[in-house]
Amino acid sequence: MSAYVLGLMDPLNEPAPSQIHDYLREIDATLKPFAGRFLIHGGRVEVREGTWAGSVVLLEFDDLRAAQRWYDSPRYQSIRPWRTCHLGGTVILATGVDPGHRATDIIDAQAPEDVVYTDANTPSSEGVRAAQPGPLDAHVTDIMCIIGATAISAPDGRIPAARESGQTP
Repeated sequence: MSAYVLGLMDPLNEPAPSQIHDYLREIDATLKPFAGRFLIHGGRVEVREGTWAGSVVLLEFDDLRAAQRWYDSPRYQSIRPWRTCHLGGTVILATGVDPGHRATDIIDAQAPEDVVYTDANTPSSEGVRAAQPGPLDAHVTDIMCIIGATAISAPDGRIPAARESGQTP
């Protein structure tokens, strides 16, 4: 069953830095070994419900394992910081549906598993079930980009979320 990588990218509020251009030049080569292909990449967005000011990227793979292997691949991970240090957003891996799928098919289906959040230190194929990332996680990523760090993690390998007491991780 096909799988998709959906990127809901925040607006870029500055001229695109050279690292974004480098990322765009290299990403196709990272997709090829996993038979990944662009279905949507930028283009016009027409918002019908809610608000959205960014861009949309949709990649298709033959199956979820191929999408996971691409995302976790050393080649993609080596260029990923070129995007993430300059362009925020949400990236989701999801499976598609069978060709004959009808909306009512989900009524009797088993409830889907919890959302699996992963970070750069945890391959998505070994996803960590966790609460949604905390409010300081984006700031930790920003700091990592500024100082050039490759990872700041807790002993279990996850990037820690902010504690509710207000202490920093």
